[in-house]
Amino acid sequence: MTVEKAEENGRTERQKRRPASGIVELLEKRRKVKGWSWDDLANESGVSRSSLAKIRHSTTAVPSLVTLEKLANALSMPLRELIEACGYVLDDAVVTPQSKAAMLVQTVPSLAMIVDHLSELTADDREALRTMIEGFTLLRRREREEKMAEEQQRRKK
Repeated sequence: MTVEKAEENGRTERQKRRPASGIVELLEKRRKVKGWSWDDLANESGVSRSSLAKIRHSTTAVPSLVTLEKLANALSMPLRELIEACGYVLDDAVVTPQSKAAMLVQTVPSLAMIVDHLSELTADDREALRTMIEGFTLLRRREREEKMAEEQQRRKK
């Protein structure tokens, strides 16, 4: 079952406009377990502070799948748990890498274009691209960690 189908089955129109309080509670719990502030969660996940504030104060629509995935990765938790905390009913659906990719392509239009171009690459080119993406991701993660460490040092002073 796709997230769209779960949305049709599991949420009313009013619920679609605001996140369920369950996500706020879950983020609060997971962030405290890690010993993080909301700023730390923003830095670790790559989700802006203003987006997190909108989620916390229920002033935004349900977070996008991309945002939920960033939060799940930062908090080392299953994406499905965050999706369900938003109030979606997934029944017995399993969030697999393939279904997650399909959901991402649906929610981020630019990914559809990228996926179309991937089919034109050779296997070696795709492998080189994967290596570059992993390197970029590692670099950005290190930069966030360094920035967070600098902020913590600044707070201690």
